[in-house]
Amino acid sequence: MRLLNISKEKSLLNFFKKKQVVTIQSLMEFSQLSLNSVKRRLSSWKAYSSYDYNRSYYVLPEVAKFNCNGIWENHGVYFSQHGTLKQTIVYLVNNSELGLARCELEVLLGITLDKVFPSYFKDSFLLNRELENGRYIYFSKEPEVYLEQTQKRKKFQRSQAKLPRDENAIIILVELIKHPTDTLVQLTKRVRRRGITITIDKVRNLLQYHGLF
Repeated sequence: MRLLNISKEKSLLNFFKKKQVVTIQSLMEFSQLSLNSVKRRLSSWKAYSSYDYNRSYYVLPEVAKFNCNGIWENHGVYFSQHGTLKQTIVYLVNNSELGLARCELEVLLGITLDKVFPSYFKDSFLLNRELENGRYIYFSKEPEVYLEQTQKRKKFQRSQAKLPRDENAIIILVELIKHPTDTLVQLTKRVRRRGITITIDKVRNLLQYHGLF
């Protein structure tokens, strides 16, 4: 009986690796194991659950290829080394140079945040938020990090450097994510091919603004 269990678990693990991303239901159907049995195996394998699709997809640690922000995407399903969507947002904000706006978080996360997102961190012990030009900017709750982020943000705003419009900034950041090895010139040309008239200085300013250059 013990050998049978080991064989079944090995077969299930191989199935999981081959599929890369699976649901609990697909694992149950393949293995004919109960829900609790599959959950125990996912826990023992330290599988990651997706932070979108109601955390219904799973991936093995050795399969996921996380980027520098600890995020991995597979066919439109997103996973994070940092846990849930809320935990991932807190990590991204805490590790940002100047805090992050909702649209900037959406670019980094690869998903559109829910309309109720602003209420997630209202009066929260996880993040600070401040209203800036009609939109909320999220900052670290750690006093030293918060002070550094807000000081850098104010310094940048006082500078004469001008940033692209929000919709163009999103396109630039998306192109950077797709082509992380691009030089500043290559990235600017790539954005211009999208029909956007923009100077290399504005692209540089945006990357500096986010601590990416």
